[in-house]
Amino acid sequence: MKRTEAGDRLAGLINDHMHEAHRGARRGRGGVIVVFGNDGFDGDKRAAREVDAVLDYASANGLEAVDFGLDEGGYTWVVRLRAPRGERSWHVEQITNLLWRTWLGPTPSAEALIFERIQRGIAAGAIARGVRR
Repeated sequence: MKRTEAGDRLAGLINDHMHEAHRGARRGRGGVIVVFGNDGFDGDKRAAREVDAVLDYASANGLEAVDFGLDEGGYTWVVRLRAPRGERSWHVEQITNLLWRTWLGPTPSAEALIFERIQRGIAAGAIARGVRR
């Protein structure tokens, strides 16, 4: 998917206001799901695999990918998906799980699983606060 100006702007906002959240998904306005990673897109192949997994999930589940972007430094990425009415909450949970499974790989260590639990809590707080403008 090609980068969009809207995607780049949103990635910059997420980097600025939600940097402590390593990855996640949240409901946005107008039937949109915002999926993001603050995990070194330009320098870590796992982040690119996360984006590919999100796009594959979207295609398989009838979601439309409307924006993709990176922050100025290429660290933070974002994908905006449009979901059918009433399905966003379910997809947010599924996509969040997909992001972590993709990042951790097929056989994560016990330490990696602890890291995931801690980071999910941190991300939940950052997502609840949202992007402050």
